[in-house]
Amino acid sequence: MKNLVKKVFAFLISETLLGFLAILSLALTIMPSIFAVSEQTLVLTEVIQWCIIGLFAAEYFYGLFSTSEKLNYIKNGWKLVDLATFVIPLLTVIPGVSAYFRSALLLRLIRLSRIVVLGLRATGIITRKEESKKIEFQSKGEMKISLIKDKITGTSKLISWEEFLKITESHEPLFFNISNISKEEAAVISKKFGLGENFLDLHFFSAGYPHLETIKDNLALFLWFPRLLPNGRVERDAVLLIAVDNILLTLSKNPTGLIEDISKSTFHAEHVEGLPFLQKLLLSILQVVIDKNEVLAGKYEEDLRKLEEIPVRESRQEFFEHTFQLKKELSALAADLWRLKRILNELSATSELLSGLISEEMKSQIANLTEDVEYLYETVVNIREGVLSVIELHLNVVSFEMNRVMRVLAVVSVLGLIPGVVGGMFGMNLIDNPWKFTLPQVAFFVVFSMISCLYFFFVKGWLR
Repeated sequence: MKNLVKKVFAFLISETLLGFLAILSLALTIMPSIFAVSEQTLVLTEVIQWCIIGLFAAEYFYGLFSTSEKLNYIKNGWKLVDLATFVIPLLTVIPGVSAYFRSALLLRLIRLSRIVVLGLRATGIITRKEESKKIEFQSKGEMKISLIKDKITGTSKLISWEEFLKITESHEPLFFNISNISKEEAAVISKKFGLGENFLDLHFFSAGYPHLETIKDNLALFLWFPRLLPNGRVERDAVLLIAVDNILLTLSKNPTGLIEDISKSTFHAEHVEGLPFLQKLLLSILQVVIDKNEVLAGKYEEDLRKLEEIPVRESRQEFFEHTFQLKKELSALAADLWRLKRILNELSATSELLSGLISEEMKSQIANLTEDVEYLYETVVNIREGVLSVIELHLNVVSFEMNRVMRVLAVVSVLGLIPGVVGGMFGMNLIDNPWKFTLPQVAFFVVFSMISCLYFFFVKGWLR
């Protein structure tokens, strides 16, 4: 019952329905000025407009109370348009408003602006997805620094920026997870660890794909950290892993939940017992990334099975939109896994020890991770090929059905051409025409020609 209520509410505030209601509201506003309507009809139109205004207001305030960034929501240009769609009509339909106020020039201009805005919205010139009804504003927020030392499964500790700068002076193995980092703070980190002035800007803020970089004995690893949202969408957060001296840093623009995922991972307990703390962390982080991608692959494989169960004759626009989006996401996942495989191969083949981080024992564990990534990559490629096969099957069926329709139209056009040509030659009747043909003779010729064409089309298989 709860899910049904959610679906009904989602439909009521959907862009499609609100666009139609915008047209209806405009029509009801204009109608009394054009037609002579009864008092009962005027009351009914006002009731309907109040209901429409209520839906527009409900959609706006639902989005407002659903986001944590209410100020940004209010300032957003599209939300100002949404606000006007129910505030302006509210002024025009409030009972008791004087006739002078209704005919004021300023209000007429505002109502004209409303007509333009709602007209664009209703006709689809301004396109917004229904998902954007609940707008989530990504805010940088305050920077958070989590510290873990000695044990991966230990509780992380939140520290301040000043504490971070002070603690990094020690030489003990430490792991810092920094989220919501800005370019100014990143510049301080680059200077402190000698990474270079533009290193983080190039390999973190401007990076677009997973890659590995080494500076002297230091290691920098850029990865995409995928997250599967409750609504089925996938978001990828940029995470830069830096190994310098005895310190391991992970930088991210948004909170990723990396600490919690590492703590829940059992990889360190099963495979890396006896390895140093930072090596365990690096392997655990890589395993978490692989696990996240594996969850996505499982989700896409389930989507493929559902697509395969759809009858080919029930292809709709939504089907092709979903399959093409799935194809795009699978291509992105395959590209990430391919690059991750290259990164692991580079780590495993490293001949020089990076600050003592990549040991020979660790290389064997990295080789195991590489095998997992290769298997996952092949799985994703196979899923993508399956999706392409489903798309091709449905496109072929649609094309076949379209060809059948075109054949029927061709047959009808040819059959209609015969009496059309004959009628054009003889005119409306046969009286005073130079040809000595009677109406039955002409009719016989037309019918015989049409039957001959039908037989020809039947022999060619166009009517089967």
